[in-house]
Amino acid sequence: MLLYSETPITRLTYNKPLFYSIVLGVLFWITALCGTVLSDSDEKPIGILWFYAIFSLIVLIGVIAVTSAGLLIKYRATVLSFTSIAFTFSVLAIQNLTFKLDPPTIVATIGYFLFTFVLFFWMLTIGHLEDTKVQEGLYANYPATFYSGHNDMHTSFIRQETASDFQNNFTGLDNQDEIQFNIQARALYSYQVNPGDSSELSFEKGDILYISETQGKWWLARDASGKTGTVPSNFIELI
Repeated sequence: MLLYSETPITRLTYNKPLFYSIVLGVLFWITALCGTVLSDSDEKPIGILWFYAIFSLIVLIGVIAVTSAGLLIKYRATVLSFTSIAFTFSVLAIQNLTFKLDPPTIVATIGYFLFTFVLFFWMLTIGHLEDTKVQEGLYANYPATFYSGHNDMHTSFIRQETASDFQNNFTGLDNQDEIQFNIQARALYSYQVNPGDSSELSFEKGDILYISETQGKWWLARDASGKTGTVPSNFIELI
């Protein structure tokens, strides 16, 4: 079984919509900053807009840092609080800028206006992360390891007990006809084991598996062909 190291980049890019929104947020913030700088150079300083810009930058850096560290679930409430404050400040910045119609101010207004959409998207997305089973493995500060033979696998797993130990200790394993595999699940990702490892079960993304119990990190499962073995619970979802 191949082992891949989880890095801050893989954590940051795992959730594609969130990652793209971060990129857009940086671009929109730069647009707002450029407009503020040009407007500030023409007339008297507008310090409150600088405060809004600096606070928005802090929020941007914070979201990137927390996501890269795999702590987005853990500090979800804090991120949401600062994002909400930044959203309010962006709206206030737009109100302060709409009284002028010169080109730099219009650029700054557009930047802040678009930035508010990014902040609103974050409030919706980050607020929903706690209920998304697939993302819990990546954003809950799990150990930085991947267990997969495919390059498109982007999830981590706590291996507190080996699959073989789990299977050896499973009651009634020698007589699998007595085990009831009556819980249906779907594979979220592909999972390949070493050819010589008979304790685990390989499967492909989208495969339907039948689970006997849903306790612990490794579940005893049977595939459509009748093969049985243990599977990592965060690679599948119950249906």
